[in-house]
Amino acid sequence: MLNQRILGLHKLVVVCQIALSIVLFAILYAAIVVDFRTGEWFGLQRYAIYAMLAGFGVFIEGSQEAKSSEHLLDTGMSNRFARTLRQVFYITGAITFFLFLTKDLTISRPFLVAYISSVFLVLYYSHRVLPQFISERTFNSRHRDRAILIGPVQNAVKLKNWLSKQSQLGYETVGVITEEADEAQRQGFSVLGTIEQTETLLKTHQVSLVILTELPFFSQFNRHLIGLCESLGVRLLIYSDIQDKLGYPLQYFADGDHRFFTLREEPLENVINAYLKRGLDIAISLPVCLFILPFTSLFVAICHRLQSPGPLLYRQQRAGMQNRTFIIKKYRTMYVHNQPEAKQATLGDARIFPAGAMMRKLSIDELPQFLNVLSGEMSIVGPRPHLIEHNQQFSKFLRNYHIRTLVKPGITGLAQVRGYRGEAKEEKDIERRVAADIEYLEHWKLSLEFSIIWGTFLQVFRPPKTAY
Repeated sequence: MLNQRILGLHKLVVVCQIALSIVLFAILYAAIVVDFRTGEWFGLQRYAIYAMLAGFGVFIEGSQEAKSSEHLLDTGMSNRFARTLRQVFYITGAITFFLFLTKDLTISRPFLVAYISSVFLVLYYSHRVLPQFISERTFNSRHRDRAILIGPVQNAVKLKNWLSKQSQLGYETVGVITEEADEAQRQGFSVLGTIEQTETLLKTHQVSLVILTELPFFSQFNRHLIGLCESLGVRLLIYSDIQDKLGYPLQYFADGDHRFFTLREEPLENVINAYLKRGLDIAISLPVCLFILPFTSLFVAICHRLQSPGPLLYRQQRAGMQNRTFIIKKYRTMYVHNQPEAKQATLGDARIFPAGAMMRKLSIDELPQFLNVLSGEMSIVGPRPHLIEHNQQFSKFLRNYHIRTLVKPGITGLAQVRGYRGEAKEEKDIERRVAADIEYLEHWKLSLEFSIIWGTFLQVFRPPKTAY
């Protein structure tokens, strides 16, 4: 089927690129290192090892399966550049690692620089030429398969660009079978006939692939079509439109013999990721609590004494992971006995004393939350914990609002580094924050964690306008 053709084409391209990287190494070796006047092949065995390591680097990058035919056959500059950059990274990494282990001083460093530069250009060009070159000679006119689309035209339209790519994989779309003939013609499709004529049309056009444009359980005929394709020896490809019908993006996973759909990926459910995140939390929060909090507490206590006598810390009940409540700790930035507590701080808020405004702008008031992080109630990075009243209020107009509570709340988060902080004046303000929180939940990785921490650190020196 198509996925096997994509996989095979991808592997052939990788094999050719491995060969290209080794051949290029040999050519440069002969041109730069070999002394043909004396016949001296300096360090041949050692250079041969480096050539194999270069090929190994291409192999490692190529071991990642092609994401799609569009990805493999895409000739866009940015796509080619990204793939080539990854390959050169692995090549350089493999060679550098070997150099580090062996402490080899025999190989020419200028040679390596020349090779890395040259192999980048060769691999970059190969991404443009090789997939098309191989596909044209593998899936030529003698081996082309004829495909027909059956089902709703609106889904066939979504497949238009994708279908054009499949011609390079040996599939020729001859038309559609649909009850929506007028609409199909307006969209540029050749209408072959109606649903009732399916069996005759499959035989007449010598079809080897049927692409069903909707899931079978949404139509009685489509369930019958599966049996028809089996009896005629025709391949069947089913386009999944379940996401459109449910109105949600879905993720697929298997557990043993059972198959499931879920609404989202959650990388932090992976115990390794969870331990990495918790380790990072402890590694940062412990030094802060031991060496920074004592000094900032003294500074804040002096500010309180001068401008607003009262407790050092402000403790408030907040909604944490899965809406379990906890007591958040912050340096107090408002005068004592302020009401109501649930009211959001606003620009020029009279409840905030002057030094408190400075602390809020520079996020100094957030530092005691490292105690919450150390105790496991919070994380350094995560959705900001809101008041119980605010959670109830915001969830009324955002049905996915509580999804953000599937991870621990954080001192900072993706929403905050994007500037979505301070008072939420409109529904859009909350929508942006929740969207960023869910994006963090679905796409978590360690590099994202570090980038958010770094972005927050920069905001200490360049606070956004909404920091008040």
